[in-house]
Amino acid sequence: MSKRELLGGRRTLRFEGFELEIPRDMSWAYSTGTYYERNVDHWFSRALRLVEGPIVYDVGANCGFYTLRAAAAGARVIAVEPTPSTFAALERNITRNGFGDVIALQVALGDRVGTTVLTLFSSSGNNTAVARRPESVAHLQVQGTVEVEATTIDDLTNTRGLPPPDILKIDTEGNDFAVLRGGLETLRKARPVIFTEYAEESRDAGYSLDDLRDLLVWLDYRLCLLADPFGARAVDLTLHPIPETSDAFGTIVAFPSDVEL
Repeated sequence: MSKRELLGGRRTLRFEGFELEIPRDMSWAYSTGTYYERNVDHWFSRALRLVEGPIVYDVGANCGFYTLRAAAAGARVIAVEPTPSTFAALERNITRNGFGDVIALQVALGDRVGTTVLTLFSSSGNNTAVARRPESVAHLQVQGTVEVEATTIDDLTNTRGLPPPDILKIDTEGNDFAVLRGGLETLRKARPVIFTEYAEESRDAGYSLDDLRDLLVWLDYRLCLLADPFGARAVDLTLHPIPETSDAFGTIVAFPSDVEL
């Protein structure tokens, strides 16, 4: 690290094809020198190889690990991050690596156009527009709130003229279901591979794993579940089927019925 990085509380890691500046509050996610979601990274990298030069939507991009992973693989990326300080780190990482085919948007995606209020936590990966239960964020400190622009995937593609995604990665701390609902027209037409989370924040937002499953099955997707990286003892790269009675946490990988990963 440079002296400037040390004074600013930043850490820079080198990955295959890119460098990533990590804000101090997110260092825990890279404690082993790589990102902690190794199973998600594995299947995300597999999905990048399905088509040449894919369009990737990184919704909830944070400082940009998946954005840079995709850009280094030759993808065109729409990186969406609403938190002002985190968005600034995302932009620095895009500039640092010289990726010209990345569009960074400081907006919150959901199911309506307007504004929304984010609660900011001591670890920026937890910032959310969802009202969290006190017991689920007892380990965090609230840093304040900020009002940000809100929009939908359908607005991005239909009104703003952005290309529809081949890969859609969503990590919005409980707002994932709303992001999907706000992109139904685009999803029906574009049929992207989808990575979305089901976690404690999802329950706080008032939806279940069944709600996610019902929506995606209605869109003619097949669903698998990746192991919760906090719960698995070892790295589990398996795509697990989701039992009908399951309410397990983890990342859902959803792909059109005619696509094989």
